[in-house]
Amino acid sequence: MMSEDDDWLDELICEFEQKIEARKLRNENPHVLHLIRVLWPFAEGGLIRRYAVERVWRLRNDVGVRMPKEFEATVQSAYNNYCEKSDVFVRRNAKPEEALFYPVGRKGSGRWEVDRNRAEAWLRKKNLESR
Repeated sequence: MMSEDDDWLDELICEFEQKIEARKLRNENPHVLHLIRVLWPFAEGGLIRRYAVERVWRLRNDVGVRMPKEFEATVQSAYNNYCEKSDVFVRRNAKPEEALFYPVGRKGSGRWEVDRNRAEAWLRKKNLESR
């Protein structure tokens, strides 16, 4: 016969397991990975930022990852952290091989592109797949 304490403990264990699964899902699906996947087919000429953000949202939604309230800002942050032309990239003293993204044309052009060679190396290092 189970007591109320056992029910409470079972609920706590279930909640804990759900949080572990959610964290694992987030770790296996970083925003940078989805940005790489979205930009991959557009390596020649890039993709307009707005469309890139929309496609990242669709990919993440299909996977079932929790979406932040400021989704567009989160994607922009992922881009900035790995864009060699970004002030964020420069401030964090990132290595050149970490420059996965760059604007087509000038900074602020509104078109994003992925460096496939660097992205492949980054994905291998993180044990992730591009497709």
